[in-house]
Amino acid sequence: MRQNDLSPGALAGVQRGSGVRLAAERPKVSRETACRQGKHAHLGRIATFPRKKGQELRLELERHERTDELHLRLGVWFPGRDGTMKPTADQVTIKLHEVPALEIALGSLKSRIVSEGGPK
Repeated sequence: MRQNDLSPGALAGVQRGSGVRLAAERPKVSRETACRQGKHAHLGRIATFPRKKGQELRLELERHERTDELHLRLGVWFPGRDGTMKPTADQVTIKLHEVPALEIALGSLKSRIVSEGGPK
């Protein structure tokens, strides 16, 4: 797999046991369940991006309770029936040591978008 390959078939060659876990292989655990299980502590919201139907894309800082590691969590939140915001089950965890590489990848993506005349 090439670095920065975002095509739909980019992960087709990833084999089991390679350390890469595909979404279908991961058990779904909601953020509320993870909090109840004591897996992480919420340390604060870094950014909120409004979305349709009252939803929000949130970037938050958290600490894993057992390992004491800091990480970022990116995910969509939606208004629940009781009016409080609730996380969807699909959340992305970014370890802090991954942030510099992510920043480079996003910078490359931004350059590519600008060179092609902006988003279509």
